[in-house]
Amino acid sequence: MKKLLLLSDEDALTRELIALTARGADYDVIYADDGEISPDRAPDIAIFSSGRGPQIKTCRELFPQCEIYRLKEGGKGKSVISLPIDLSRLVEIFGFDDMPSDLILSSDEPSVTAGGKRVELTLNELELFKCFAANPNRVFSREQLALEVFGADIADIQTMTDDTVLSLISKLEGLSDRWTLKHIWGVGYKFEVRNFI
Repeated sequence: MKKLLLLSDEDALTRELIALTARGADYDVIYADDGEISPDRAPDIAIFSSGRGPQIKTCRELFPQCEIYRLKEGGKGKSVISLPIDLSRLVEIFGFDDMPSDLILSSDEPSVTAGGKRVELTLNELELFKCFAANPNRVFSREQLALEVFGADIADIQTMTDDTVLSLISKLEGLSDRWTLKHIWGVGYKFEVRNFI
């Protein structure tokens, strides 16, 4: 049985990035945004936004073995995930071996930061990059990306996907020596993460 993440956050982009990352690490994801936490299945990890004190208390009472984290702007600490989302923290929590640890994604001002360098993105570029970052070393066809990110597989969306990914590749080129976004000719696109020994 897969591990389970219980997620409660009102910001759709943050919630989506965390869920994509968790699924990439082979977790099932359930949401508790309505305030209810079901005791049907004990989560392994729970992530709550600030101001969810009653939910955190309920989760601790129902699932004492669950690792609980809070999302907090500029937060620090063992049980905190800093906002904007720091992918290195998600890597640590979900136990990825090949996820890059030098990425910070911000949905407030769409951008990616790596090695202290910040690049502004459009919302479409951010959505695509979140999908890539949550699935390191996976090759996506443009059709898969169109479905995964935009929920449609029609010619106009595929063309928009190609244009957006190529713009993203151009913006991110040279940002990090640990990862790169590549066009795989005749196949699609890949977020390639290099392992350093």
